[in-house]
Amino acid sequence: MKLRILGVATAVLVVVAACAKTVEPPFPDVSQPIPVLLTTYSGTLPCADCPGIVVELTLATDAHTGEPIQYREHRTYLEADENGDVTVVETGTWEIHRTGEPFSERVVYHLRPDQSTVVFRYRAITNTLRLLDQTGNDIESLLNYALVRSDTVHILLGDHAIISAPALYGDSTGAALDVRSDGSFVLRGIIPRPLFGKWSVSERGDTLLLDAGCGNLYRLGLSDDSTLVMLDENDEVTQSLDLRSPYEPIDDTLRLMGMYSYFADAGWFTECHTGNRYPVAQL
Repeated sequence: MKLRILGVATAVLVVVAACAKTVEPPFPDVSQPIPVLLTTYSGTLPCADCPGIVVELTLATDAHTGEPIQYREHRTYLEADENGDVTVVETGTWEIHRTGEPFSERVVYHLRPDQSTVVFRYRAITNTLRLLDQTGNDIESLLNYALVRSDTVHILLGDHAIISAPALYGDSTGAALDVRSDGSFVLRGIIPRPLFGKWSVSERGDTLLLDAGCGNLYRLGLSDDSTLVMLDENDEVTQSLDLRSPYEPIDDTLRLMGMYSYFADAGWFTECHTGNRYPVAQL
């Protein structure tokens, strides 16, 4: 039995690795079928007595409400013993904690393992999660403590993937829908100017909901793995959009509203409706 600890004492990841066999617990483990959004972060974190810890962290969120459900973390300790690498799989619940003012708030994810009372904290910054110490403060170190979000997210209903993002759907008239992995979308060809907003999935998992703000809500039925159908207020199909491959994002000029901030020679724009932050080039 061997004890493994991260390289900084204030950010302790303690794992007891009794053997190299990995047991995969059910994930996501939900009592009833709901649409679940899976987002994965990965990276290599420091280790006190091994070359590094390769981490793959998957967060499960209710795709309709946006509420956190569960997490699963694979940790592979490189060259951990005489037999080579040791992989440990951990599941638990997680929460989102927000402090500060809008547009400058601090967002921290709290991970609570099923088999431990320790709480692990990660600060969410754009597309990364940065490990914090046990008091919730940033770790002052030149070592890497960041996990980077995968380019692709998946939505499951039961054990079936109903949609993945990013994805581009379109038809022969020029209408197109860009479903992005950060929860935003761009829709063009429906009204004269492109629409930007945030997407979610209906409670039953059968409809993609596009919220463009100001009461503009569009509904698209999840017809199959490669087709979305635009629905009117009577659930009648008005238009079909087919999955396009390879994915190419819509790069139309968009009219956005939000808050611009400038700090340490870097500009950032926080979009009002989605809450997403985007870097701004300084010309």
